[in-house]
Amino acid sequence: IESGTVHTFKGKEAEVVIFILGSQPGSAGSGSRAWASQKPNILNVALTRAKLRIYVIGNGADWGACPQFNVLLSDLKKRGRLTQYTVKGL
Repeated sequence: IESGTVHTFKGKEAEVVIFILGSQPGSAGSGSRAWASQKPNILNVALTRAKLRIYVIGNGADWGACPQFNVLLSDLKKRGRLTQYTVKGL
């Protein structure tokens, strides 16, 4: 098992990629979401490294409002691939 940031995976591939879009919810995390979505290369690298499957973890309501990630969210909804789980108490 290998792990790393999107930047360290340029040129590599994996059967499964877990793409974690973590940030503070609401306006508190807007700066980090704006930075991550300002250019499509971060999302592109994550998506193109997965040979078989990609899992995207994050708050769709927050990330779906950002450029690039809004297209991802829309596509996941269209394909019926959007699943919502809420974990409390951690």
